[in-house]
Amino acid sequence: MPVQADSLKNKISGLPLNFLKLILPKRFRDTLGSLFEKTLRLFPRKTRIKLRYYKSFSAFPDMRNPRTFNEKCTVLKFVSPNLAPYVDKVRAKDFIGTKVSSEHIIPTLYSGKNLPDRADRNWPLPFVVKTNNGSGGNIFVRDHVDHEELERKIAVFLSHDFGKFSDEEYYRNVEPQVLVEPFISNSSELPWDYKCHVFDGKLEFIQLDLDREFAHKRVLYDPNWEQLQFRFGTHGPATGIPRPRNFEKMIDIAETIGSSFGYVRVDLYNIEGQIFVGELGFTPDAGLSKFDPQSMDLELGKLWPWPDPAFPELR
Repeated sequence: MPVQADSLKNKISGLPLNFLKLILPKRFRDTLGSLFEKTLRLFPRKTRIKLRYYKSFSAFPDMRNPRTFNEKCTVLKFVSPNLAPYVDKVRAKDFIGTKVSSEHIIPTLYSGKNLPDRADRNWPLPFVVKTNNGSGGNIFVRDHVDHEELERKIAVFLSHDFGKFSDEEYYRNVEPQVLVEPFISNSSELPWDYKCHVFDGKLEFIQLDLDREFAHKRVLYDPNWEQLQFRFGTHGPATGIPRPRNFEKMIDIAETIGSSFGYVRVDLYNIEGQIFVGELGFTPDAGLSKFDPQSMDLELGKLWPWPDPAFPELR
């Protein structure tokens, strides 16, 4: 996976918006960003997607002949193949169970359209309450249950149309549900999240997200657990992370699941060598991933077979 220097053309194309970001105070940037999002709702979806892409990269995506990783994510968002069986955190367990052993599936304590009555929330502590139809929206219940707070947060999560907000339309095919799972960690801290990026059935790199609750850090590794020298996202760096136990098994699980798609991100947890599959992702950061160097956008795009053979809609 070679790292190439960004071209002068790419640097110049990013100047207008990047310059504004440098000179404007944060409160003005936030106000403009909010106004931008509200204005986008006046446009057709394809135009919205292109404008949001332009805001991030100061260039429009090539949706006829996508070459970069983000362009291919963008096309996948617009075409919206039927990804519901894979991104629905409840239904995805059935698919994952057809690919790997059930021992790698996080147990379900409860799933349903709404929270059950308070008297029926007798799940063993600690546990996690989440919704099945988007990113985030996790509530970590460690030592006691605040029912009013739980009900308030879940009502907000269930009312949020994640697919509409991110223009990842395929999420809108997921019927919203509440999902309760055990808190799979041997401490009070969140388990480390090993996000395995699989292209054409082969693990290319692992995105390790740690300290996600308070001081989110991110580091990237290749399949030999050698730290990679590119970055994406704005999270703080981390170094000196030991190779996880049963690492070869993690690779096997990720590639077994990933063999069904041209690209998929398989999120794994490794709890002292016991491996669990968290969820699957197809358009990370809604197709707006910021790489450093940005040339990695093209390098990763080359690894994604296109049209993706898993989705006939793209042909």
